[in-house]
Order: sequence, then structure tokens, then C-alpha cells
Amino acid sequence: MKRIFARVSPVVIRRVTLSVINPQKIAGITIIALCTTVLPGCGFHVSGSFPSAGSSTTGGPAAPVPPVPPAPPVPPVPPVPPVPPAPPVPPVPPVPPVPPVPPGPPGGTIIPVPPTFQALTGCTNPNTGVSSGDWGVGSDPVYTAIDNTAPTVGLPIYSSNSIFWTSRENKPGQSILLSGAFTEEAKKVRIAPIPPGTLDWQSVVKSSTSVIATIQEGTTGLSFIVPAGFPAGVYGFQIEDPLASPILGLANVPALNWAIGVPSKADPSAALMHQVHDCSVEPGEILRVFGKNFLASDQIILQATSGLSYSLSPSKIDSNSFAVPVPSNLPPATYNLWVGTAPWSATSSPPAQITVASSPSFTVRDVVCSTLVGDGATDNTSRLQLCLDSYAPLMGSKELAYIEIPQGNFVLTDGVKAHPFEVLVGSSQTSTNFLGNPRGTPPSAWFTVPQYFGMTNMSLNAPANPNLLLSAGTTSGDPLASGHLFFYGVNFASTTDASGGRETMFDIAGPDIQVYSSTFLSNSNQDLDIMFGDGGIVSGNKISLNNWTGLAIGNSQNIIFEANGISSQNTPGRGDGMHSGGSGLSVGRSNNQFGPSALSRDIYVGYNSFENMGSNDQQVITNDGDGGSYIGPVASSTAAATILAYDPAWNWMGTTNPGAAVMAIISGTGVGQYSFLKSYSGRNMTLLTPWVVPPDQTSLVVITQYELNMTIAHNTITNTLGAGIVLGDALEGVVEDNLLTNAGMGILISAFGSYGGPAGYGPVMNTDVLRNIIAVGAGTFIWPSVHWNTAGIGIQDMPGCLESGLMIRDNVVPGLETIYNTDGVNGVNANLIEQNQAYWFPSFYTPGFLIQDNSPPPS
Repeated sequence: MKRIFARVSPVVIRRVTLSVINPQKIAGITIIALCTTVLPGCGFHVSGSFPSAGSSTTGGPAAPVPPVPPAPPVPPVPPVPPVPPAPPVPPVPPVPPVPPVPPGPPGGTIIPVPPTFQALTGCTNPNTGVSSGDWGVGSDPVYTAIDNTAPTVGLPIYSSNSIFWTSRENKPGQSILLSGAFTEEAKKVRIAPIPPGTLDWQSVVKSSTSVIATIQEGTTGLSFIVPAGFPAGVYGFQIEDPLASPILGLANVPALNWAIGVPSKADPSAALMHQVHDCSVEPGEILRVFGKNFLASDQIILQATSGLSYSLSPSKIDSNSFAVPVPSNLPPATYNLWVGTAPWSATSSPPAQITVASSPSFTVRDVVCSTLVGDGATDNTSRLQLCLDSYAPLMGSKELAYIEIPQGNFVLTDGVKAHPFEVLVGSSQTSTNFLGNPRGTPPSAWFTVPQYFGMTNMSLNAPANPNLLLSAGTTSGDPLASGHLFFYGVNFASTTDASGGRETMFDIAGPDIQVYSSTFLSNSNQDLDIMFGDGGIVSGNKISLNNWTGLAIGNSQNIIFEANGISSQNTPGRGDGMHSGGSGLSVGRSNNQFGPSALSRDIYVGYNSFENMGSNDQQVITNDGDGGSYIGPVASSTAAATILAYDPAWNWMGTTNPGAAVMAIISGTGVGQYSFLKSYSGRNMTLLTPWVVPPDQTSLVVITQYELNMTIAHNTITNTLGAGIVLGDALEGVVEDNLLTNAGMGILISAFGSYGGPAGYGPVMNTDVLRNIIAVGAGTFIWPSVHWNTAGIGIQDMPGCLESGLMIRDNVVPGLETIYNTDGVNGVNANLIEQNQAYWFPSFYTPGFLIQDNSPPPS
């Protein structure tokens, strides 16, 4: 976008505007006129018989014609009855106009629309609800004994077989792990590779001659090994039981969990002009999609509702995510999206729908805050505030004010407040500097910023009390009053903590958050916090953590945290209170008493570097524990609704969004399933997803908060104390392809409780831990764990918690550490540990675990 530059003062404002055509008004519509003409040779014909024109005869005189007898008298014709008037002809309705067909980019092909679809998560903001006021009982909602002996997964009795979950990324010679409901009978599995493009995969499986044995874990887990001679790819299988009907399933099918659109590049000259979108993308942006079982050979298909389809080439793809550029001339509309083959087939992901949205339309005004004095001594607080007030765009004007801050060192003695649609533009982190020098107590925030605000290429060094920058919405999460924030090339440093340990230096909230290529240095506590985030990307930043904790993503969804470098200025364990950036990154959600409902889901932590930090009592990458509202029996249940036996209490979970609560069956019939709540009233819980096997009076259920779709992948963690990675109280999580060197106690999968309130027994369900490497390195911080269940890759199951559906495979753990379980086994269900280079501790049989095909660690 070409801009005309105007240097103006805060008093005389010369507005120079550039018109930007609104793509919503002219969306590239082509009207196709349909004309019908009858043409020869186009299949039209008329058939019938025609009389001849007559004939003549010759050969002699004609015979005489006999006289014609007189005709009999004609009887009188009876009068014709009058014809009743015809009813009025109803008016012919007008022919509806042919809907305009938007043109697409060249190269599209018409293919069949897939028959069924799945919903992506995170397409709606979860922070807009109003409290129902139904807080339940005032007493503790714990209605079962919880100790070292109870509750247990149990051995439910089933007369048929059902599958709840299937492990991911299963190769030839490796096991496919299932959690579910299974009879006690010995079973076999008929298995077949499913060729790409297959629709009727069931027939392929049924005709297969490959029949293999299974290994059963009670009646709630089942596994079998893919024949080593099979090709990699999607496998179909049929479980054959002598006393039950066979059931069919697929493994390694790609799956789409969540998606956001992000700008194609981090461009400070286009701040606020392109947004991050949930389940949506602008033409020309990058569509980021997260799920599982992606292959480099997969096609990525975008299909209009008419069937016109495009095969897009990803700019990046790994097993759990891909990034694909969206054509800039793709018309705004709803599209079908899948990964796999074109046309869609059984080896493709279930298709989801995304929206291609029009880009925002803004007029840009470039101005200069020319009255600032950058001598490092003059107070510029009122001068900067005057610029912010004078250049504020009028609400509804669709104007962005890019306010240039010249080079210099600009002292502030108090905080300033920005206005919507302003972007502060400096020269660089080192040449445009704000210096906070309060005359007394520092302000609670030096920059208080609204929604639609940006800041590029400048720095702020100031004491935090508790904030350097605070955005709107950090306490409420209202998406209509927060978010749309852009930061590029900024440097925020807390010189002192003036808040008594409450420092939250850079605190931002809301939808559409973008933080790129910036530097953050805390003094004692939080460096960068995203609260109530809804679609955001934090990438390419350098973050220094000191003393207590560090980074937080809370009450948020659809957040990408990637390619950042995180470290501490202090030697690990040498900071204040023996902390040196104890928590590198914490993902959680509020579980304060009588607050709003809160959840965290769809969080991607990938390709980051964490080094030289940590403390023995903290974690480098972690997620927080959960609040709970009920643990106990059910009175009755159908597939769609469950009635609790006793009253829940919602004071630790909130009542503004039932979908922020998950109900999991932790014992008895149906154990190993979960469903989010759709609604509730008293003891009556209506489910978002129906039970495959409903609970009964032998079952125990828990209702808690959750983290969903946590992906921790391709990170390096080096020279750190404490746990390197902790995945706790999470659903559908994956920890894969991380490298931990000299990294404390390693990896921990933790079902931990109680945490938020007396019923906060959050489950860990459906988790894969794959291809991680733990290396000794310098050996100064790694925790030795020979014959001790303290370090390596741990499975923690606290009493009252369920840890169900866990595959730990292809990991490398040095001989100093082990793969181990700790704090109990009563809630362990369908766990498989195979093909790791590691020792397992304990060496004796442990219920709930299948240990096979592992080898000693590398020497």
C-alpha cells in the first residue's frame, strides 16, 4: 500500500487519506446468464405422419356415378349448456435469479462433495456467556472414597466391543493401542492396508487374509501389532470375537482438530491490516491447521460448496500441523477442507468447514509526533498523550493512524492511554526508547492500550507496578472490547519490580493477538501473559525470565507459540528464592471461587528453545491443574444425558459456559470416555457428544475443567532444572519430537488432584508421547533416577484421577533415568510402553501397563 507522508504537529492536523476498496462490496462477482436456444443437431427432433398430396389414374373412361339418395332429416340440435367461467389463472411467480457464481483461481476441478463432516474446535469465543446463577450445593461435591485403594478403573463386564480412542502414528511393526469396552474373550484382528483413494474400506478389510493376535488389558484396553511387511499409511481392521459381533475401525487416518488463519508475513508496515481468524482465513493469508497423522505426501484440498476444488501445497507440514498459503484471489465463502486424497476417500481426514473472510478495509494516515524531546531528561508524558489524543481516529471511520515516534530517548514520568486504531511506529528497538522515571510510585501501567492497537520498533525500560503494558480485557475476556493487538520489534524491560512480587510486565488479552520478533526482560515475575486469548501467534521473540515464573497462556484458545527463545539471566537455581525463571511457559485457566467459566484449548507449543533456566520445584513447559464440580456415582444415563446421584457444586468452575466443563467416566461401565457438557440443570447433565457406552450405577464420573488439544512438539530444552515438560489434566494431548539435554527430571504425564477445589480430580486421556530424546549433556542439572521413580518419562496417577489411553513409544532415555510410574496405579487404564530405548521401573508387573519390545538405553 502506497502512503502519502505528512509531518504534522498535534495542533494542526493534516489528514492524508488513501482509499482502500472494500472487498466486501465488490467480491469479484461474475453473473452468468443462462440462455436456452433450440439448435439443429443438438438432440431436438419432431416426429409424426403426414398425408400424401394425392395420386392420379389413367387407362379408360370413368364409370358413371350413381345418383345420391336424399339425406334423412337432421334432428334438431339440443341447446348447448352455458360454459361456466374459468377460474382465474394464478399469477406465475417470478423466476428466482441465478445466484452469482464467484470466480476462483485457475486450476480448480469439480469433484464430489464428501458425505459427512466434522466440526473443528475453537470456532466460537468461549468467554461471552452470562452466569446461570445455578451454583449447586454449598458443600464439597465429593461422593466417593478417595485413597490409595479407591477408586479403581475396575473390570467392567461387556457383552459387545466398542472403541473409544486409537493411538496415532502407528508404523509397521508397531502396536495400535485402543481404549474402549471389550468382552473378556480372546480376540483376533483382521487387518489390511487401505490404499489411498479407497471408499469401501470395509470390504478391503473383510477380504484380507492377515489375521493377527491381540493383547488385552482387562476389558478396557486392547492392542495388536501391525505386520512388519505392511506399507506405511492408513490401516483398516476388524476385531473378531467368538461371542460378539465383529467391529471395524481405522488407524492412522488424518484428523483436523483446529485451524486459524494468520498473516502471510510479520509486516510492521501492515499492522492491524490483516488479522488472526478462528476457523477462518483471509485470501493471501496462511491457513494453519493442527491435528494428527499428517504425511508429507498428503494433499490439502479446499473445496467450494459447488464441488470446485483446489489442491494446495503446504509451505510446512509435519505429523501434527501444516501451514498452507491461501490463494489471494480465492473468493470469500465457506469451503470444505480435508487432508488426504482428491476426491475424498477413506484415507483422508474427515472434512471440516472453514471460512475465507474478506480482509479488513482501512484507510491509513501517517503522522509524526514531532513535539517529543528525546534528550533523555525532558518529561514527555503530556506530549505523548497529546499526540495519542489528537491523532485518534474517529470511531467508525475505518481509519488507522500510524503515529511515528522519532529517534531519541523519551522520558515518561507517568502512564499514557492509547486509543483504538492507533499504531505507534518507531525506528528500531535501540534508537526509539521510552524511559520510565516516575516521580513517586510508578503507574499501574505505563501504556494502557485498547483493542485495535499496535506498536512497532521501539523500547520501554521502566519499573513494573505491576505492568509495563496492559491491554483491555485481561479480567473479563469480552471479545467485543479487547484484542486486535499487533507488536513487532518491541523491547520491554522491567528495571525493578515495584509491585511486591505481583509483576505481570506485558499483559494482553482478546482475539487476534500478534507478537513478533520482540524482546522481553522481566525483573522478578511474569514476563508476557496472554489472558482470554482467542486466536493468536507469538513467534520469533527473545524472552528472558528471572526469579519466579515467566510466561502464561490462560483462559485462551487457538494460540500458536513457536520459534521463540526463552532463557534466564540467572544461573538455574540461583535467582531470588532459588528460582531462575521457574516456569518457562504455563498454560492454564482460572479456577478461582465464583468466577466465570474458563477453559484453555487448542494450544501449539512448537520449535521453541528453552535454555539456562529453571528451579527444582517448577516446570519449563507445563499446564495448570483443574477445578472440579463433582466426583461420584450416577443415578441413570442415556447416551445423550446423565443424571448425577448427588448435587454438583460449580463455585470452582463458573456458570457462564457449560462447555468449559468435561464429564469423564473414571470407574466402572464406560470407563475411558469423556464428553463436554452442552447444558445442565440441577443434577441433569446434557452432553455435547453422546456416550458410546453410557455409565450405569457401577460407574463413577468426575466433572472438571480441562485443557484440550495441547501439542508440545519440536522444542529444545537445554540446561534446565525441574521438570522439562509436564502435561497434566489434559485431553487429546501429544508430546513428540522434543530434545531435552541436561534437563532436570525430564517429561511427566500427570493426572493430578485434587487441585482447584475438593473435586478437582482432572483426568489425562488419550495422549501420545513419541520420539522424544533425553540426553545427559553436561550432566549438571539432569536428575539421576536409577531405581527411583523420579526422572526420565514419568506417568503420575494421583488417587481419584484417571490416566487413560497413553502410548509412550520411540523415546530415548539415558541410563541415568527411567520410564516410570508414580503416585499410584488405580486410575491407570490402557497404557502401552514400547520400542523405547530406556529402562522401565518398576521391573515387576504393574496393572494398567503393557510393557513390550523396549531396549536398553544407548551407552
